[in-house]
Amino acid sequence: MREGGQIYKQFSPKEVMKKVIVLSLGGSLIIPDKIDIKFLQKFKSVIKKNTNKHKFVVVCGGGSIARDYIQGLEKENLSNKKFHQGLLGIATTRLNARFMTYFFGNDANKGIPHDMKQVSAMLKIYDVVFCGALRYAENETSDATSAKLANFFEQVLLILQMLRAYITKTQENTKMLDLYQK
Repeated sequence: MREGGQIYKQFSPKEVMKKVIVLSLGGSLIIPDKIDIKFLQKFKSVIKKNTNKHKFVVVCGGGSIARDYIQGLEKENLSNKKFHQGLLGIATTRLNARFMTYFFGNDANKGIPHDMKQVSAMLKIYDVVFCGALRYAENETSDATSAKLANFFEQVLLILQMLRAYITKTQENTKMLDLYQK
């Protein structure tokens, strides 16, 4: 398989020697209002300290930037509007993933995986693989992509998001927030 001038060997999830942890990193954690360097440095430190025991797949969300792009098309009378909005979301998640790859000091020529086979192949080489959305699916989220990858690798999924995004005045959402805090 060829990606960005590199050839990757595909392998099955069972071939991974280290345990794979799939993280869904919300775009609003990467860029709440501006890039949160302090948080990202701590995140990087924690991940790097644990690569001796684990491999990581970090699925980056699009955050408020993706939502702004999607909302920007909402009132327009366009054919395939939902599809194009989805593509904007995908592009934003992939841009965030590329940024995170650079932030971790990885070679820019390796590329961002666009499907599970590429994620799998890159894990054979790297301890940390960043990706965004892997394909278009109606109403798909980066958390759903993360769940699919965790299922594919038969591994753990951790979802990291800004909890304040879940706070509302409804009793049902308050119960949901309590579950997230536990």
